[in-house]
Amino acid sequence: MRNVNFLFGLLIVTLLTCTITSHVGAISTDNENAFLPSPTAVEIVYAAFTPTSFLYFPHVSTVASWGSEITVINYSSKTVMGTMRGYDSIGNEVNYLRFDLPAHGRREINVANTFGSSSGISYAVFESDSDTVLGYTKFFVEGKYRAALPAVSQPNSGDFYIPHIASNSAWWTGVGLVNTTSSSKLLTFTFNNGATRTVSLAPKEHQSFTISSLFGGQTPSDINSATVTGGDGVVGLGLFGSKEGSGMNYLSGVLLKGSTATNIYFPHVASDATWCTGIVAYNPSSDPCTITVLPYTQNGVVLETRTIDLPGKSKYIGTAVDLNLPSGTAWFEVEAINPITGFELFGTKNGNQLAGYTGVGISATEGIFPKIEDSGWTGIAFVNIDDSPAFITLTAHDDNGDIVAVKSLTLGGHSKIVGLAENLFSGSISGATYIRYSSDMNVVGFQLNGSNDNMMLDALPGISVETADGLVIDDEGGSLSLLDEQGNRIEIIFPRGALDTPTNISVELLPEQLGLPIGTRHASAFIVKPYNVELYQPVTIRISYNKAIEDIRRTALYRNRGEILAPLADHKFGVDSKSIEARAFRLGEFVEGKMSMEQIIDQVTLIFDSYGISWG
Repeated sequence: MRNVNFLFGLLIVTLLTCTITSHVGAISTDNENAFLPSPTAVEIVYAAFTPTSFLYFPHVSTVASWGSEITVINYSSKTVMGTMRGYDSIGNEVNYLRFDLPAHGRREINVANTFGSSSGISYAVFESDSDTVLGYTKFFVEGKYRAALPAVSQPNSGDFYIPHIASNSAWWTGVGLVNTTSSSKLLTFTFNNGATRTVSLAPKEHQSFTISSLFGGQTPSDINSATVTGGDGVVGLGLFGSKEGSGMNYLSGVLLKGSTATNIYFPHVASDATWCTGIVAYNPSSDPCTITVLPYTQNGVVLETRTIDLPGKSKYIGTAVDLNLPSGTAWFEVEAINPITGFELFGTKNGNQLAGYTGVGISATEGIFPKIEDSGWTGIAFVNIDDSPAFITLTAHDDNGDIVAVKSLTLGGHSKIVGLAENLFSGSISGATYIRYSSDMNVVGFQLNGSNDNMMLDALPGISVETADGLVIDDEGGSLSLLDEQGNRIEIIFPRGALDTPTNISVELLPEQLGLPIGTRHASAFIVKPYNVELYQPVTIRISYNKAIEDIRRTALYRNRGEILAPLADHKFGVDSKSIEARAFRLGEFVEGKMSMEQIIDQVTLIFDSYGISWG
C-alpha cells in the first residue's frame, strides 16, 4: 500500500507542479451487362501532367442499369495534384479530370455524371504527384444492390487468387482485369477441381467476363475457387451476385490479390433474426492446413477455440452459426499453420442486402473509413488485436480536409467497440464525409454503409495508411518540426539512442481545441507517430511561441490519454517567455496550455478513479 500511495503522490505532485506554479506564486441479362465489353472510345484527350504515383480502379461500368462511383482521399498534410483518367477496354484514354486534392481532402466521382463518354470507360487510374492517396470503387444498381472495394496501389507481383466463386442457377461471378504493363500477359486460371483456362491481356488492356463464360455458359458445379498464374503487373477484382429469379438481391466482391497471412481477422459477428455472418477461409497451397478459430467477447475474454483442417486448394465456407461459436462471441481471429486468405460477409436473411470485405492485411495503427453515408447509415467496428489497451484517436473530416470532430477512446486488449459513426463522437459530425483513425496498437476495423430503404449495403475495411510527411530517424537521433496556424514552431527532438532501428517519424496538427480540460491554450494540439514505437531515451517536445506568453510557468505540456492528460516531465521555460519544452517517454497526441484549479482537481480525480481509489 505504501508503494501505491507513493505512486499516486508522485502523479499528483507532477500534475500540480506543472500547472499550479502561479496559483501558489454487373448480372439476369442486366446483371451480366456489367461485365460486357464497353464500346471503344471516340475521343482521346491527353493532359499535360507528369505523374509519380498511380492508384488503380480495375473495373468501371455504366452500361445498362449499372453505375460506378470512384473516390480518392489525400491522407497527407500537403496538397496533392492529380488527374483521374478513364480508359477503354483496349487501353485508350477516353477522358480525364484534372484536380487538386487539398491536405486531407476527398473527391467523390460519379462516373456517369462526371465523365463525358462514360459508357466507353472500362477502368480508371488516378495519377498524382504523391503516394499519399487511397480510394475505393463502388458498383451499384439503384434500388437493388451495391458493392464497394478499395482501390489498388500496387499491381500483383505474381500469382493471385479468386478465393470465392459462386456460379450456378442462383449466383453469378464476374472478373475484371487490367494489365498495367507495356507487355502482353497470358494468365492461367487453375480451378480447385483441376480445370484450367487461359486469358490473354494485351498491354494496358482491360477484360471483364463471367466465370461461366469460360465454360461455355455452364460452370461445373464443383468449382468454387481458383489460382491465377502469370499475373505480374495485373490488377483485378471479382464480383459475385444473385441472379434474377433467385429471390435475392445480393452483391459483394473481393480484390484479386496474392496476399495471404497466417492470421486473419473477423471483427464482427452478427447472427440474429435479421442478420447472418458468412465466413470464407481459403487455402491456396497444395499442402493441407490446420486453422484455429479464436473467439473473443466484446470485453476481450477469449472463449473456447476450435480447429478445422483445410485440404490443399480448398476452403471453409459457412456462417457463424455453422462454426458453432461459443455464446457471447463478438469477434474472432483465425490462426493458420500455413498462409491463407479469407473474407467476411454480412447479409440480411430476407435476401435484400449483402456486403463483405477481406480479412487479410487489415490490421494497422493508422487507417481511414473512406465514406460516411449521406442517405442512410454508417456502422463502424474496431477490434484491438493486442493484449495491451489501445489508445485510439478518431478524426472526422469533410471533403475539403477540414476537421469536423475529434474523439479519443481507450480500447482494452482484444476488446471491441461497435456503433453508428455519429455515436462514436461526443459532438455532431454533420458535414463529415470520412473518418481517420490513429492508434498506438494495431487495430482492425471495418465499416458498413446501408441505405434508408434497407436495400443497398456495402462494406469496406479500414484502409491502412502509411505514415506520411515523415522523417526517418535512426539510433544517431534527429529532429523534425512544423509550424501551426498561429506561427508557433513545434519541435520533436530524438537524442542519440532513443531509437534502435531506423523509423519513419511524422508529426501532424490536430484542431486547436479538442474539448480537452485546459482553460488557456496558445498552440495547436499535435500527434507524433507512430504511437507504438519503443523509446530507449525520452524525446524532447519543444514549442517556440510566436510571442511572449504571460505567466508562462503556469503552462505545461501534456500527453493525451483519452480522458486523462498526463503531464510531461522536466519542464523548462525560455528566459524570454517564448518557449517551453519537456520530456516524453512515449509518442502520441500532445497538447499545451494552462489548467484552472478546478480542472486540475478533475484530472486528479480521474487518475484516482482509474485505479479504483477514492479521496476518502
